[in-house]
Amino acid sequence: MRNARRPTARPTPEESKGYSLGFWRPPHDTDFSAGHFPNIRPGHWDFNPENWNAVAGFVRYMPWDSVRHHVEEPVHDDGSAYTDHRIMAWKTPQGKEIFAVTNRSASQPWTYRIDTQTTATFEGHRYGPTTHSQTLNKLTGPTLSLTVPPLSIEFWVRTP
Repeated sequence: MRNARRPTARPTPEESKGYSLGFWRPPHDTDFSAGHFPNIRPGHWDFNPENWNAVAGFVRYMPWDSVRHHVEEPVHDDGSAYTDHRIMAWKTPQGKEIFAVTNRSASQPWTYRIDTQTTATFEGHRYGPTTHSQTLNKLTGPTLSLTVPPLSIEFWVRTP
């Protein structure tokens, strides 16, 4: 089939939610019906909380030249690693210590007990499907008890 072209179609809003970091309304788009992002004005965009909130904290708190640190992650009784509950820690080039805890479970909160090995104070920031950069109460170590809601990630930043 010479010169055959695939039809070009704009993804539906339902399709876009599955893979986009944000939604853009072209200047000429005036379809504000339900499901077509009626909150976005023509010529503007808004982030997709289902996907953007999964990376937003890394964009904000993890500069490209940060150094990752090893942490002991929780394991099942048989010693196998959890896949829905992960911990990651790093230090920024400016020396700020940060760790992230995740809960990929769709239905159950997950509680971590983190040994920070310091009496320093940490400030938390939560991201989830409907939560964008929620500031949490400051907590002081050395042991932090953190309950993370379903489908959420929290970033804990050591304060000076």
